[in-house]
Amino acid sequence: MRYSKRDCRIVLSVLLAVLVIFPALSTLKETQAQNEVVVHLNLKFDMDTLNPFVYSSYTAGTVLRKIYESMFIMSRNGSYIPWLAERWEISEDAKTYTFYLRKGIKWHDGHPFTSADVAYTFQLNIDYNFHPEVTKHIVKIETPDEYTVRFTLNESLVTFIWRAGTLMIAPKHIWEKIEEPDKYDNPNPIGTGPFKFVEWATEQHVILEKNPDYWQEGKPHIDKIVYHVMPNVEAAIMALKAGQLDVVENVMPNMLGALVGIPNVSVYMSPVINNRWLGFNLRRYPMNLRLFRKAVSIAIDKKAILSDVLYNVGFLGSDGFVMPVLKYWYNPKAAWKGANMTDEERIALANQWLDAIGSTVGEDGVRVMPNGTRLEFDLLTLGDYPTFVRSAEIIKESLEKVGIKINVVPLETGTVIDIVYYSNFDYDMFMMGCSYAPDPDFLWLEFYASPPNPAWEAECENYKNETLDYYLDLQRRTADMEKRREYVFKCQEILADDVPVVVLWHKTYIDAYRTDRFTGWIPEEGIMGILTLINLEPIKPPETPAPTSPTPTPAPAKVPGWVYGVVIVAAIAVIASLAYAFSKK
Repeated sequence: MRYSKRDCRIVLSVLLAVLVIFPALSTLKETQAQNEVVVHLNLKFDMDTLNPFVYSSYTAGTVLRKIYESMFIMSRNGSYIPWLAERWEISEDAKTYTFYLRKGIKWHDGHPFTSADVAYTFQLNIDYNFHPEVTKHIVKIETPDEYTVRFTLNESLVTFIWRAGTLMIAPKHIWEKIEEPDKYDNPNPIGTGPFKFVEWATEQHVILEKNPDYWQEGKPHIDKIVYHVMPNVEAAIMALKAGQLDVVENVMPNMLGALVGIPNVSVYMSPVINNRWLGFNLRRYPMNLRLFRKAVSIAIDKKAILSDVLYNVGFLGSDGFVMPVLKYWYNPKAAWKGANMTDEERIALANQWLDAIGSTVGEDGVRVMPNGTRLEFDLLTLGDYPTFVRSAEIIKESLEKVGIKINVVPLETGTVIDIVYYSNFDYDMFMMGCSYAPDPDFLWLEFYASPPNPAWEAECENYKNETLDYYLDLQRRTADMEKRREYVFKCQEILADDVPVVVLWHKTYIDAYRTDRFTGWIPEEGIMGILTLINLEPIKPPETPAPTSPTPTPAPAKVPGWVYGVVIVAAIAVIASLAYAFSKK
């Protein structure tokens, strides 16, 4: 058999790589065996910042909420779990909110946690307009003592309790020294949480370690969390299968099959308070026309998206924006009308509405408005999410059938967010998604326009409906739950008729986690949530029966370093001989 010089170089490279890596892997194994208990989690993309006041990415929130804490935690079922606050009171007129804080809690640097920290956090939010949805109605903050904080509002606001209660609290003694908190990178975050910050290697990993002085005695049971930034889901699943990851969160439905049959891996699917939608730039004609938006909504084949893209893991998007999982608040009258229609009926109705706004089909099959505007639009979609890209293609195919031409423009998620929410609004249509707390006030957050909340739908789309604003305001100020539900239902009906966005589907989370290393998983509260991570405990290996005779077990032989040297020299000699032989061929 003849070998080329290229073959020789490949053999040489592989052998040298093995010789270099082998001792390193042996050392790594020894180190891991002696290490603390570590849980390995995945992040689909990197964080944007460690600043708890200005972060915007889901991944940053995931990490920061293990470092910083709030006065209570909102369970996925909508209940409130006391946390930094052990209890709270609300005045009859829903204008005064008093929180009673736990005693004995310390910041990671040893300073005591007090009501001054809570008051300072809220005042900083007010001064810099960080979270106006929480702070805009606060007129007074009082701290009667070190463990009591009282908020007075300028009007009744029943949603204040959970918005204030879930805000991350920051230490006054650190942040009061920061000159520009809105621009501060916060390289060493100090919180009260169960885990302390260790390291952030951008685009690689984030490491947190156990807080030994955590106020919940005996918790957490693990020593470290390592978040691995792994945008490639296939690679993450392979790492899970190999035992290099303990969790892969939010798996795409098309990858569900890859999880079947993996030993010691459980899969948990749960409907979540999450929407995926198509939005319009209402500054541009004819997207500012209600019938045009209704035609787009009914023409899009949401059933095909659900079956072909999501493998029926999820729910058809509701025109009222509230998802069916919120059973008490969901208005079935605001469901997508196309759910019970044939494809032919949907297309006929869409064409009827497009005819009604004066558009006619041109020679190339694309409709044209009376002023000459072609119904051709760019659709920005999240290129790093396969479900969004494939859904965009189905949207394109659907709208072609009614004379609307769509140019799909896949971009990185951060780029789409910047264009739509933070730049000069230079777009036609876009696709986006968001998760929410289990309270329908997210309708106010997204669509209230008097004035609009910065970087939410009403502002980015230039959407305004005064009747909707009236009911959105009313539901926030009504303490009677039945009356509030009535107003929330009305909001959904208005949105379903106005169609400022087309809700494509409501997401179901697919989480996969290993069951052979840890016990205490609480997937129904979020597989990587704080309730899970403070309760995880390592599974102890089964005890080996004591030997029947006192025969001592010899310690494993440790390979001296000189042996590696001999092996390397011998291997180099072999490689040199091969190289010489190949050179003679």
